[in-house]
Amino acid sequence: MREARNTQARNWHASQGPTRHFPVRLGPVASANSRARGGTLSLPRVCLRSRPLHRVVHMFAGIVLLVFFIVHAAAAAAPADPWTGLQSGRVGEYVWEVKTKRKGGAQQPCLLVGTTWELGPFNYRRSRYRACAGEEGHLTAADPPLIATGVQPSSGEAVDMTAVGMIFAPAARRVRITLSDGRQETIQLHRFSRRQARSARLSRFEYAAFAIRGLWCAERMVTLSATGAALWDSGTDGFTCGAEGSGGPSFE
Repeated sequence: MREARNTQARNWHASQGPTRHFPVRLGPVASANSRARGGTLSLPRVCLRSRPLHRVVHMFAGIVLLVFFIVHAAAAAAPADPWTGLQSGRVGEYVWEVKTKRKGGAQQPCLLVGTTWELGPFNYRRSRYRACAGEEGHLTAADPPLIATGVQPSSGEAVDMTAVGMIFAPAARRVRITLSDGRQETIQLHRFSRRQARSARLSRFEYAAFAIRGLWCAERMVTLSATGAALWDSGTDGFTCGAEGSGGPSFE
């Protein structure tokens, strides 16, 4: 009889022979300044080359922010409605100017009359007088004109020069003035130029600006249209002016 085949699994044991060391092949060392195989830049070099671009972008963003803050600060510091010059001149050693601007966001003008007494090369005495149209009127044809005056000297001494600024409704063309000594004079008015109206953001009002020696004082004023019709009349003794140069005349 045949022997029965041993069905038990054999345990195979690998014999440990002498240890064999295989040489390790090392690839070429890639540096930041050399090209990798295939002609592409290695990662470190790409990062180095992209850094200058990042710096430029950051610098540009910083410049934009700086310009924005400077413009914003300048806009906040600048006046909303700057004064616009109407007329200026000189009477002897006195310099005068008349300017206008609008009051707030309305079509109500303001007047500024400035006078300067030039005592010497570095010695000046300046004064500023301001008046604005009232809330009840917008300088229509039936409204009184806006008037401001300034005098020099402004320290209470005898008045040597008076500067006068007046703004009238657009319908007015002339103003007839009766002075305190009884004399009458008619003044031709000037219309705001387009540049003046645009700068002051006002309608093209009519105005008069002048300066005289001594004190200017009127007792009556009548505004006239282009046809000579009376638009507004202050009435006799309705006009008061002071010699102290406090900002000027007012109508009673």
